Amino acid sequence: MGDPAGHPDPSLRACPEPTARVAPAIDRLAHQLNTLSEVVEAITFRLLELEEKVSVQQQRLEPLVEASDREDEHQDALRKLRFDQTEQRLSHLEQLLQLDNNPGPLASFPESAPPLMAIDGPFPEELEQPFMDDVPA
Repeated sequence: MGDPAGHPDPSLRACPEPTARVAPAIDRLAHQLNTLSEVVEAITFRLLELEEKVSVQQQRLEPLVEASDREDEHQDALRKLRFDQTEQRLSHLEQLLQLDNNPGPLASFPESAPPLMAIDGPFPEELEQPFMDDVPA
């Protein structure tokens, strides 16, 4: 593909040889791939170490989780008992209120019921204390 006189195309002569440009690019690519594989290897080792640590921690926590589950079951049973007792008290109060609306003898409070609190509540009234400004120095 040259001119009619048989001279080669000048654009082909202007390009340097392709192997001269490709060799440094291939070397750089090989170096980058090597560095990338080193990074992947380091990350893989760290990931394996972390998995081992997590496994050890899970084994240490397993008895605690089982104990917590048993404690939760116990707490659930206590809550159910309290709810049942509360429901019984409320139904008894409803019966007392219905009896109060109807004339007739009042039912006695059951002996199993806890003692009633004083009007002031469960805490005794505290005496008034002087302010710090009122206390002589």
